[in-house]
Amino acid sequence: MSKAKSTKTAVAAPTTTDTAAITSRINGLIQLRQQWETGANTTAKQQLYQLLQQCYQLHAEMRDSCTREQFRVYLTAQGLRLRTNTSTISMVLRQVFSAKRRQISAYNRALLSAEQKEIAAADFILYITTMGGVENLRVQNNNTHPTIKQKSDCARTALSAQSSLAHVAASNTLNRLWNSSNTESYAVLLAVRNSDGSFDVQSVIQQPSVVQHALSVCANSATTANTIHPVILKQRQREAALTAA
Repeated sequence: MSKAKSTKTAVAAPTTTDTAAITSRINGLIQLRQQWETGANTTAKQQLYQLLQQCYQLHAEMRDSCTREQFRVYLTAQGLRLRTNTSTISMVLRQVFSAKRRQISAYNRALLSAEQKEIAAADFILYITTMGGVENLRVQNNNTHPTIKQKSDCARTALSAQSSLAHVAASNTLNRLWNSSNTESYAVLLAVRNSDGSFDVQSVIQQPSVVQHALSVCANSATTANTIHPVILKQRQREAALTAA
């Protein structure tokens, strides 16, 4: 498969004619979507892939500042705005597929997967077909989300290699609160911060689900960046690509 190549060209600001052109183009994609929805089952999948290919192509063209500005003006006319934290892939799909959020999510994953692998628009249909279809790509992406256990295991590894932030001395009160039959060495200390910066421990929580969740939160912190679980790392890279798209 060939790889998509990005090019940057200095262009003038869009004219009214430019905006009308992209409006016509998106309306054409909406018409194709309507035809796909009413088409025969034997051709529906191919029609969908052709429609997604054109959405993918339009998104790729938005690397050009003029085309992106045209799209921004189009969205403004629809009472919307081009958000910096939302990919143009998602914005195009929302316009074409209207309020079908569940479908948009699946299509967005498929198009983003193709972009991450630098698939050219001309090879998009071949890529989707080779990967087993849109639904298969959606399932694959869902399965790569790290579980709480994976996150907590990652945090255990990272925290064991770090110095403690503070030390709480043993006391009879804490000893009475500790359940020695629990083999888990970690616990959640619920503390209150005082005005002088000190902390008063109010409770010791050894409940496994609470400890695991707390560790999974630690896995997202900067202090564990060097020991990120591979699944977590892949997810972060995908989210970064989505934000930058």
